[in-house]
Amino acid sequence: MTTAGETPINLKDHFGICGGNDPGDRAKIQTAFDTAPIGCTLVLPTDYYLIDQPLTMTRYMHLDMQSSPINSTSLNPAHDGLRVEIEDTGYLGDVRNLRISGGQINVPNGRAAIAVNTQPDPRGTNNLMIKHGIHYGNQCAIILGGHDTQFSIIEENTLQGGIHLDGCSDGNRIVKNTIFGYGPGILVNLVAGAYKTFVGHNSITSGGGALDVWNGSQIDFENNTIEQPAGWGENANHASIRLRGTNRYISGVRIVANNFGSSLQADNPHIWVENGEENIIDDNDFHTRMPVDIRLDSGSRYNRIGPRNRVKGVRAGDPTTMLQITDAGCGNAGVQKSSASLGLMNGWSASTDFMFFKDLSGVVHFRGRLIGGTATSGTQIGTLPVGFRPNTHLPVLMYENAGGTVAMLVLQTDGKIVCGSVPASTSLTLDAVSYYSRWKDSYDTGPL
Repeated sequence: MTTAGETPINLKDHFGICGGNDPGDRAKIQTAFDTAPIGCTLVLPTDYYLIDQPLTMTRYMHLDMQSSPINSTSLNPAHDGLRVEIEDTGYLGDVRNLRISGGQINVPNGRAAIAVNTQPDPRGTNNLMIKHGIHYGNQCAIILGGHDTQFSIIEENTLQGGIHLDGCSDGNRIVKNTIFGYGPGILVNLVAGAYKTFVGHNSITSGGGALDVWNGSQIDFENNTIEQPAGWGENANHASIRLRGTNRYISGVRIVANNFGSSLQADNPHIWVENGEENIIDDNDFHTRMPVDIRLDSGSRYNRIGPRNRVKGVRAGDPTTMLQITDAGCGNAGVQKSSASLGLMNGWSASTDFMFFKDLSGVVHFRGRLIGGTATSGTQIGTLPVGFRPNTHLPVLMYENAGGTVAMLVLQTDGKIVCGSVPASTSLTLDAVSYYSRWKDSYDTGPL
């Protein structure tokens, strides 16, 4: 038998595997996993193979399945096709560059086709590569677990059931895959503090949305094509992308240059941010759907909606087909706010075209007019919401429409908008008013 680093080991030649759906092959493949030299490459020649319980790889080696389908006949919903559970090597299970390539693993009645470090006391695996396969699991195609599992690459696969990053760690890359099924295409539930997962250039057609982030930070979701077909399990809890933040705020997510396809499911937004802060949404193509494109819930803070997002198609009741955003959050940039956000008082109102917004640099801009109520010096007109307030008390000058004189309002650090020198029965034009805001009033200091 060859040793690690020499000629790959053909399992038919060295372990008597038969193929042709022989029921005895599962035990022989497991024997190869248990006894072949550490670091070798096992080759499963193209043929048909049956398993009735999971295969388990506990030792460091590579697996080349060529074009072989492995079909599980197990009816146990907890069973996987292939489990990678590397034993402790004395270095905290730090196994690097383990490769699983080619082949097909089909688990129609179990959990996942490939499950990595999901059993009790999971070890870590660095730089695991799963490439060029076709895999199907009843719950998902691939699960990565283990808090020391990091820098994995899932590339150029066809995956039915999606990918779950469930308790793993930093720096995973999911690229150039075709992903489809009823559940979420990619579910991300990283350990606390994990960062920099990249999801790019995938085609995702999934009833449960393309990306569902429970926990994690600094996730780059770029250049993906997304569809949510009607009848594929979509419901009011699913969006194309959903940032939940179940333990802490989801932060540092970049949703950039994706193509969001149209869907007949009209209850859900393309992007739904529940508990997320300082995420970026820009340069995406949104095909119209109702009621909104981006939904920012009350737990969303200081996110940035860029100016390069595009909307395509015709939205019912909206001949201009503008990007539709609902914002119940705090300090989000790139979202137009109406006069209702100011809580105008003391007889003051606003023109129908009145709006204000914060740009991506933190500068607040106003458009339209405030129409006079009580103008006595010191009278409060309204209150700027958190995230739109100046760093210091700020006097601002503007034209008073009726007499063409200059009026002054004072914007206070607590958000109060107060009359300074304002003529009575006035109408104030705020088109020239802009200022740098205090970007954040608070920071994420730990779990929610």
